[in-house]
Parts: sequence; structure tokens; C-alpha cells
Amino acid sequence: MTPSEDSTTAREAEPREDILAQDRPRDQAETVRKRLHLWIPILATAGIVASTGVLHGWNSLLALLATGVTTFFALGKFIILTGPTHPEFSAWELAVIVIYMDCITAFLLAYNLDVVYRIPRFGPSLNRLENYGRYTLRQKPYLRRLSFVGIVLFVLFPLAATGAVGGSILGRLLGMKPYRLVIAIGIGSTIGCGALAAGIEALADAVRGLRDNVWVQAGSLALIALLIAFLWRRYLEIDRKIEDGTIDLSEDGQA
Repeated sequence: MTPSEDSTTAREAEPREDILAQDRPRDQAETVRKRLHLWIPILATAGIVASTGVLHGWNSLLALLATGVTTFFALGKFIILTGPTHPEFSAWELAVIVIYMDCITAFLLAYNLDVVYRIPRFGPSLNRLENYGRYTLRQKPYLRRLSFVGIVLFVLFPLAATGAVGGSILGRLLGMKPYRLVIAIGIGSTIGCGALAAGIEALADAVRGLRDNVWVQAGSLALIALLIAFLWRRYLEIDRKIEDGTIDLSEDGQA
């Protein structure tokens, strides 16, 4: 590795170390708090999943798990748009699921970013999202000035890498306290998901047969897939430019 590559690697690693230093426990009491912050969202989610199975049956449990996996790994907020044709949940119920997932993800990352960074394969993905966050700060410097409101706006719009994960990393880059970051992401998610649910329900009520027409259902899913593919392609293009040095992040987002 050349000296220039060494300096570039060091420069890229420094900011992440600064972020993770905020999460390192300083004494035993803080270690206990960190463990609580790690287990609270896990146990809360496990409790909700278990109670769904007990109260509503196996089918509802499977539907909830499938919806959660699809939301986290594929559709994100766009799953709300499938509400009118979803076999188990309405658009508003899907919105509640997404809001909960955003809040619990934000809590997990805001308080445990150092732990999550060490997870194999997931850590490198967070590095890429961190770079995207720095790029966003460089392109939208007003986010630094607005801080709390900036995170709300960042999470509100259902674009690639602007969900709870990207918002959590961006908030830590801004130096926000974890509890303020979780609140900001919760507000942004609630507004964004509520708007999507209200919009798709109004459209379903206005267009007769939308809920039952198989062609409309297929067309809606295809449109959502195309939109996600477009946004994801844009994100990957930016990520590629960051990796090959076309976009320089050495000034940490400062213009």
C-alpha cells in the first residue's frame, strides 16, 4: 500500500473512530446502560412478535414477520403503498409497522453504533452509508444548521438510504444526542408514513376496483419496483463515485 493510500485510509477511518468513541463505556454503570440499550429493542420486538402469535394466530405471526423482512431488506416505506391490496394489513397498519421498525432501528443504532459496526458484513455496509451521509452533508449543508429538523426531513422522504439506518448514521455525524436522534427519526417516519398511507387510501377510495383488480395490483407493484430500482441505482452510482475517488469526502462534507 502506498503512502497516499495509507493517508487516505487513515483519513477515512478517523471520522468513524470519532463517532464510535461517543459510544464506548467509561465505567461499569455505563456498561450496564449500554447493555440495556442493546437488549431493550430486541426484547420489545420479541414480545410484540410473540404476542401477535398468541393473540392473533400463526398466520398473522407469519404475515407480520414477512412484512418486517420485506420492509427492512426491500421495500422500506414503499410497502405502505401495497396497503389496498395487502392480504393481511391495511395501509395504516403497514404505516404503524414501518414507524415502529424505524424507531426501534434508530434506538438500536443511536445507542449501539459501535456494536453494530463490528457485525460481519453489516459493518462495511454501514461504512458505505456513512460515506453517503457525508456526501449528503456536503450537498445539503443546511442539514448541519438545522440538525434536529434536518434529520426529520432526511427521514421523511422515502428515498434510497434515507431511512432509519441512514438517518441514525447522519445524526451521529452531526453529533446529536441519541435520544434526540431517536425522537427526530420517529417524527420524520411518522409524518412520511402517515402521508403515504393517507395518499394511497384516498387513491384506493377514489378509483373503484383498485382493491380487487388484479391488473391494477400488478401494475402498482411494478411501479413500486421501478421506483425503488431507480432510487437504488442512484445511490449505488454515488457510492461508486465515492469509492473511486470521483467524489472527495476528505473535508467531511464541508463545501
